Amino acid sequence: MNTKTKKGKAIIGIAMAAIMIASVFAVMVPSYALSIGAPSSDEGNFNLVGEGKGEIGDNPDVTYPIVIGEKLKFVGDCTGKTIIGKSDDVEDQPFGQASDSYDTTALRAANTYYVDINPNAAYDPGTDVLLSAQEMIFAVNVKDTEGETISSTTETERIYLKPTGTTSLFDDDLVKIKAENPDGNVQTLKTDVKLGESHLEANWIDTTGWTTGEWTLWLATQKDDARGLDKSSDKKTVTIFKEEITIAAANEEPVVGEDVKITVKAPPYDEFTFKVETDAENVIVTSLEDNPFGLAPGVEDSMDNSDDHGAWASGEFEAETDEDGEYIFVVNFNDDRGFTLEVKRLDDPDDDDDIEIDVQKATVTFDVATTVLIGEDLTIKGTISEGNEVTIYVDDDLIDTVSATDGEFKKDWATKGEKEGSVRIDVYIDLEDKIGGAAPDDKDDIQAGIDEDGTTTVRLIEPGLSAEQPRAIIAEEDDYVVEGSATGVGDVDIVIIGPDGYDGGGYTLENGLLFETSNVDKDNLFEEEVDTTDAETGRYIVLVFGPGRDGDYGSGDREDGDLEGWLRTDCKYTFDGKSKSQILDMVIDATTEDTASDDLIVPLEFMIESPYVTLDAIADVGQGEPLNVTGITNREDGTVIMVTLTGPSSISATTEVEDGKFSATVDTSELSTGAYVIEADDGDGHIATGSVNIGEEPTPTPTPTPTATVSPTPTATVPTTPTPTATATEPTAEPTEPTPGFGALFAITGLLAVAYLVLRIKK
Repeated sequence: MNTKTKKGKAIIGIAMAAIMIASVFAVMVPSYALSIGAPSSDEGNFNLVGEGKGEIGDNPDVTYPIVIGEKLKFVGDCTGKTIIGKSDDVEDQPFGQASDSYDTTALRAANTYYVDINPNAAYDPGTDVLLSAQEMIFAVNVKDTEGETISSTTETERIYLKPTGTTSLFDDDLVKIKAENPDGNVQTLKTDVKLGESHLEANWIDTTGWTTGEWTLWLATQKDDARGLDKSSDKKTVTIFKEEITIAAANEEPVVGEDVKITVKAPPYDEFTFKVETDAENVIVTSLEDNPFGLAPGVEDSMDNSDDHGAWASGEFEAETDEDGEYIFVVNFNDDRGFTLEVKRLDDPDDDDDIEIDVQKATVTFDVATTVLIGEDLTIKGTISEGNEVTIYVDDDLIDTVSATDGEFKKDWATKGEKEGSVRIDVYIDLEDKIGGAAPDDKDDIQAGIDEDGTTTVRLIEPGLSAEQPRAIIAEEDDYVVEGSATGVGDVDIVIIGPDGYDGGGYTLENGLLFETSNVDKDNLFEEEVDTTDAETGRYIVLVFGPGRDGDYGSGDREDGDLEGWLRTDCKYTFDGKSKSQILDMVIDATTEDTASDDLIVPLEFMIESPYVTLDAIADVGQGEPLNVTGITNREDGTVIMVTLTGPSSISATTEVEDGKFSATVDTSELSTGAYVIEADDGDGHIATGSVNIGEEPTPTPTPTPTATVSPTPTATVPTTPTPTATATEPTAEPTEPTPGFGALFAITGLLAVAYLVLRIKK
């Protein structure tokens, strides 16, 4: 038997098996997922550490993961071959020759490349060698001697840096341990540390002599001993404390009931005792944070009962700090006084610390109106400095107990029926917890020693009502408008009584009796429009109502907006066949004149007339002069009046009614002279007519020229005689329209006559 041959075959078989296993893992694990403990250099199929470089074999059946920035040593068939991009972003691009010192900085991360073993510039599966380029993955954690990740420790404790999970470095890569102290000075703590051995005894970091404060730690590669990689890990901070015990409170002046976080610091895993000097029954331990009593979530108990939770005595308990040298728990206080909290190390009783807590009375901050109208809801709201609920009293009467969400509370109190004047509002925080039961209906029944946590006052004032009508005379078919203001109510009630009372047939203005409700807006204003179409002409009575401070009409319980229900249903009034005065008496008797009534009323009166339009006297105008047409009407504001001129020409203009008047100006420059008829029409058949003459455009007065003032010459001693034009020899003109241009002709003739006389005198 040829044992050498068998051994060779066995070795080949083992190598092939190794290749197959490596191929499977190359598929299953992302190519960048190199972990600490990578295969050693004798396995040959992964990039290895040789002479400070990553070694790349010529196995075409695996993908070699490489890190951007490392130096590669290509061996075997790869040497001298071109590296070509395979991924889309780098496809067919050459990236230099594979060598024994190849610099990967030119490659791009997250891309695949191949070594072109067959120099044909095309990837040949089974022949060419694949490379997967990735960015450096290098993260660390700070660990203690127990292997726990920590963020703080005490001076003298030992710690180390350990890469987290996946990293791009190998165990044999050499790194440095770097640190920055609280003053910002950087130093190298250790060198030539093998990454796979960074946590071993020889590479632990001893914090003895370190200054207290925040330190920053990280690892940095040694370029010549880490495949050319010049990279640093992420930086982690660790806070160094003195080797002593301390106690601190998040708030040294909390209010009663406020949760306070207590933090004890000591060496990691150090046992200590926590103790309350006096009044332990008023120090309440919660289930939050490290939960020293082991309470169920939401459960609390006083320090006076600590012996029920495993403590040696009441008022104290024992605990142990964690890997960061901390122990955190949460307490609150039931009394507004001072408390002393003390901690002491068990293995060194002389090492102790204490803190003074000055508990303040809980506070209430109100956000309440200073005045409110009787009948409106008063919103009692505000914030509390601590607590879960508030109990509200108004003038010693219980209003309600309500929850406080995020320190805010709110309750609406109905002021209906209250008397005018000031009321006192008292608020208690967590009253039911303090008294161990439901809040009493009367504040005076609260046990002695429990005072209100906040007090304020609000003044209640009487509601008010005002009303007016923009127009007291209404044309048929126009709208009647009543408007005003009302406080303390959401609606006002309006009753309109016709001139002849109510004939029956439905409550409408046409039938002589109308009930309306008008909404009062947020500005306390209301407005109601009533259509007068088909209503009788005559005088109408309007009554605007609002309930008084009791919020109800008359002696009943009908609120604002329901006066009709009070009159017709509760009072059982029948208005059919009643006259105006009878209806008025019935309504008044059931409201303002009812027993103990404080109802509010505003009476008004208006007239409905037949619509009319009239024109004022109109003066004649010359052609081109503006023609002003004015008039009066009982139509409502905004009604459009059409003014029309009809005669030798025609023209129209429109205007709107304002305060019972209208006015329009007509341009006459394009109209022919003559007599015109004017009409003013409201569009509903109500027309007023008039007439006007548009005459000739007035003749402008000529400006005298210099020749019109010719003086006699010095030789002219004969007195001038009147010129022929000085005597009125022309016949009187008939009262007909003058012909345009004759005035100028007469003037020219006169001038010629003057010139003729002057010439004769000279002769």
